[in-house]
Amino acid sequence: LSLAGGIVGLLFAVWGLDLLVGMLPENYAHHQLQDHVRIDAAVLLFTFGAALFVGLVFGLIPAWQASRPDVNEWLKEGGRGGEGLQNQRTRGLLVISEVALSLVLLTGAALLIQSFVRLNRAELGFDPRGVIATDIAISPAKFREEPARVEFIRRMQEGVAAAPGVESVAVSSGLAFPYLYFPFNIEGRPMASDARVLYDSISPNYFRVLRSRVKAGREFTDLDRAGTPPVAIINETLARQYFADSEPLGEVISINYLGRRVKREIVGVVRDISQGELGKVAPQIYVPYQQQTWFGASLIVRRAAGDAGAVKKDVQSAIWAVDKTQPPAKFDAAEVLLGKSLAAPRLYTTLLGAFAILALVLAGIGIYGVMSYTVARRTREIGVRVALGASRMRVLKDVLGDALKLVVPGIGLGLLLSVFWVRSVDPSWYPLGGVEPLVYASAAGLALLVAMLAGIPSARRASAVQPIIAMRAE
Repeated sequence: LSLAGGIVGLLFAVWGLDLLVGMLPENYAHHQLQDHVRIDAAVLLFTFGAALFVGLVFGLIPAWQASRPDVNEWLKEGGRGGEGLQNQRTRGLLVISEVALSLVLLTGAALLIQSFVRLNRAELGFDPRGVIATDIAISPAKFREEPARVEFIRRMQEGVAAAPGVESVAVSSGLAFPYLYFPFNIEGRPMASDARVLYDSISPNYFRVLRSRVKAGREFTDLDRAGTPPVAIINETLARQYFADSEPLGEVISINYLGRRVKREIVGVVRDISQGELGKVAPQIYVPYQQQTWFGASLIVRRAAGDAGAVKKDVQSAIWAVDKTQPPAKFDAAEVLLGKSLAAPRLYTTLLGAFAILALVLAGIGIYGVMSYTVARRTREIGVRVALGASRMRVLKDVLGDALKLVVPGIGLGLLLSVFWVRSVDPSWYPLGGVEPLVYASAAGLALLVAMLAGIPSARRASAVQPIIAMRAE
């Protein structure tokens, strides 16, 4: 039986792996799953070993118990219908453990689903519709000096802006270098030595192209260039964390660029824009690319209404018209980028949800098996009770009560373990949202419902026992 179960499990694993790969974005699925997660010899060996171990352990223990019967207990029961108290306790503990573990998985899955819904509803800070992006390479050999890089980016931006179907174009280093953090401090304020700020070098029209809103101060202009006072725009998170009691406009922020410290005046505060993982916004600073460039940038293109494929071809032609050495552009729509950022949470939620459902089904099967076995062993006892006047409803309630005696402790233990598990999860890995009473109550209610449904067939069978038939059967 255990080997057959292992084979069925392997078949489900093959099907489930293909299903998971199909759910994820193409690039994510290829690099994270297809190249590293597969059914190979190691998996087959582990499955065979696990099936063999389970079959031997859970087959030998009952066999060993059966080979050492408690004669006194057997005589007390009249040689029929009874069983050792130790066996009953063992089965009860197994069912309680099964219910508890299934509830832990069920609660975790419910919290993951809740967090995933929150991520889907998270404020982006910009309008992603009609936005596509692609990286451009800036060769250090050709554009070693910063003025040459600034001029190259300007020509590239103007060339793409003139392409058919393009509404507007902005430049950003944030997509090319999405995790570029620098040490910083604010003049005249005590700061932690490890304070870091997310950095983005942008064109003056960046926020207009994204349709994001500057909440205070001004945007950059073409006058913010080399030779003019260095300026910066900060996001709401940085303003809230470091300027909660004062006005940030006019303050001076000092950024350490790889050992070179540059002081910049804060001229604006912009709405938080999701960059990277949804639901996580770091303190961020924006600077004009005319004052600070890198050997790489991204073109943020907002296309007009029309065929997206045709616009991409025209943008590619415009890029090659400026620089024929540029590699073929790899365009990503903003919606696709958002989908990729949700890929990992979706994977975690799907996996844990599938395991939770499987565990709940197994717990239900376990309760059904135990109750069926118990009713079969107690057929004579139930027949005697019915013969002495016990009503069918009373028998039904007693059997369901026995099921509750297994389920309620399992639910209590499961809730306790769930609280400890949730508190042990690092919020930076995945924000589960803490202890949510409604989620815990819903999970416990679902587990109780499944347990009752699993116990009802045995209870109905017990209530239908005919006394005469029960006596003859014994």
